[in-house]
Amino acid sequence: MTGEEKDKTKLECVCNLKWFNESKGFGFLVPQQSNDPSILNKDAFVHVSVFQEKGISYLGKDALLSCEAHASDKGLFIDKIIDLIDEGDVEAHKIKIPLAPDEGETYPLRGKVKWYRQDKGFGFVAGEDGKKDIFIHQTALRRNKLSEEDFIKDAPLQMSVRDVDQGREAVEIEFSNEFS
Repeated sequence: MTGEEKDKTKLECVCNLKWFNESKGFGFLVPQQSNDPSILNKDAFVHVSVFQEKGISYLGKDALLSCEAHASDKGLFIDKIIDLIDEGDVEAHKIKIPLAPDEGETYPLRGKVKWYRQDKGFGFVAGEDGKKDIFIHQTALRRNKLSEEDFIKDAPLQMSVRDVDQGREAVEIEFSNEFS
């Protein structure tokens, strides 16, 4: 039995945002109130998908959220955001949560890898349309069962792209035949 299976007891908590890494797609919340006092002030891992499921698109420094969590041998994990109580100080530090893969209109586009940094978990593709480069995040690669090692300069791709606040991002990705 793994730590995840060991204790899936639902823990209710009110948490402050400690930090969130937009490019990596995860961060930590810290429970301030809970039905289980043993989890108070401990870091709780939160994945970007948990924010996406609730429809949260941005947060600020020290945001306050009502959550469901579970504890395991590997630590504390946030399973669900019940409510965004306070978005936090967006003026001091705005954290942008990317759209879920199935949100927003997409369009097909071919392109070539411009660069990809495995240590950062993201890169950019130059689209054949000559417009603004397309952002590629490691979560899109995983979702499409592609290896970061294969994302080398000038590798040709076929993508499903969507427009976002910061520009464009690839949602679906596959390697394609060379194009000029």
